[in-house]
Amino acid sequence: LDFTVTARQCSINNTERMQRANVILPKYDPVQVGYLSEKCIAVDEDDQIIGEVTKMDAHRVETCITFPCLWANTCCSHPLFTAGERTGATGVIAAVVRKIEHELGFVDLEPEECHVMGRFLYKAVEANSLWGEHELDYAVVTRNVSLDRLVPNPQEVSDIRAVDEKELTDWITSESPSFSPWFRLFYRLRFLSEWWSNIDHIENLPVDLSIIRMT
Repeated sequence: LDFTVTARQCSINNTERMQRANVILPKYDPVQVGYLSEKCIAVDEDDQIIGEVTKMDAHRVETCITFPCLWANTCCSHPLFTAGERTGATGVIAAVVRKIEHELGFVDLEPEECHVMGRFLYKAVEANSLWGEHELDYAVVTRNVSLDRLVPNPQEVSDIRAVDEKELTDWITSESPSFSPWFRLFYRLRFLSEWWSNIDHIENLPVDLSIIRMT
């Protein structure tokens, strides 16, 4: 099971925070800082598009700015405010295909292999930091992305690991702080277990796109 999250942004930092961020940005990796100019989709908490927002205004390898060096799902993408990526589930899948190549060097994923499984509202603030996340996340599942087909981008990924359901359960139970806030919250909802059990026929699993508010 390969589990990808695409995030549409729900909040914008205030002016004072952004002025302070401009002062400290030079300490971060310049490639990651460059990504902050990308224009993402700004939505309200009901997933209604209200405009565009840069990652800088909206807003993990060591070089990442929010929650670096923590384990998470296979890939995290932010759909851009473009005609091809702001069209609901279709746009989300286009973002997945783009971003999984960028982060993991995987070039053979076809849109029809991606299955949108749900929508999740999530928020986390990094302790002692200017940065945080407030997102409307789409969970996307695909199959057969094996490690030997991946070429991780060192600017995006420090390490990769393939696990089965029991291995993940043992790992997150014993080392919870090593996982991102998003993944810890999501794991507790138990959706992964259901998807894993139905992975061979995931396209036939009923999907409820009601927004689940994660707390």
